[in-house]
Amino acid sequence: MIIMVMNIEIDGFGKIEAEYLVSDLNGTLAMFGKVSPKTKNLIKQLKSKLKIFILSADTFNNGKEIADDLGVEFHKLSGTKSQALEKYEFLLNLGPEKSIVMGNGRNDYMMIQKAKLAFGIMGEEGINPKTLKEADLIVNSPENALKMLLNPIALKAGLRE
Repeated sequence: MIIMVMNIEIDGFGKIEAEYLVSDLNGTLAMFGKVSPKTKNLIKQLKSKLKIFILSADTFNNGKEIADDLGVEFHKLSGTKSQALEKYEFLLNLGPEKSIVMGNGRNDYMMIQKAKLAFGIMGEEGINPKTLKEADLIVNSPENALKMLLNPIALKAGLRE
């Protein structure tokens, strides 16, 4: 059974009731193909509260290994259509209203537009301007986004109107 990570009302933003975290891998959870020990620890804490999916074109060919290590689901993009569209369709199938997403690349902007809550990760690999514009919150590391999800009241400062 999935336990919702949050059920929080934020003035001007609305109610967040999340079941899923959908994240890009490279530039978002991983920097230059590696997930930091801090990020691993936070993911391991969060996976008891949310079902976590990693979507990736798998630039460094280690996505499945990373997902297995974290105990989360990995979905490698097929490459048969636009990566942005493939990520968007994945989110639509889950239910964007009960999903939180994290991304940094141009191929993340469509899912970031649609999710109930979207983090733009502006880490060492940068963030695409389209994704930056569509995100609800911009943070400088995956760790900061994950910490907020573990303590959702911290979301109020950046989301309330």
